[in-house]
Amino acid sequence: MAGFTDAEAAVVLDHRFRGQAAGVVSTYHLGLFSTMPASDGSGGTELSGTGYGRAAITSTDWAAAAGRAIANANTITLSASAGGAWGTAVGFGLFTASSGGTPKYIGVTAAPYVITLGFPVTFAPGLIRLRLPA
Repeated sequence: MAGFTDAEAAVVLDHRFRGQAAGVVSTYHLGLFSTMPASDGSGGTELSGTGYGRAAITSTDWAAAAGRAIANANTITLSASAGGAWGTAVGFGLFTASSGGTPKYIGVTAAPYVITLGFPVTFAPGLIRLRLPA
């Protein structure tokens, strides 16, 4: 499953069709999941371990939207694991905070990604792709 969480989808729809203020988020924080959350953002298991931290993504890190999608224009890097492996990432979430909170968008990785000791997690341009359904 990938897409806006239920609450974030309601914000977008209320903004576009009811004129409700949506607010601007200048920085999202990319976190990795070993178990994906539900569409309401609940549940799921975010990776953890020594050195783990979400990566900040600002508005300048995104390419212009096209074809119902937007993708990262710049390389996004999470720090290298230290003291042990973090586990296997099967998906990601975009949060409005560097810790805690609820993801606003969740997506699956192309394949499970085993994060071993000492290697940073890097997403090349275009790998974080957010798509609106048709």
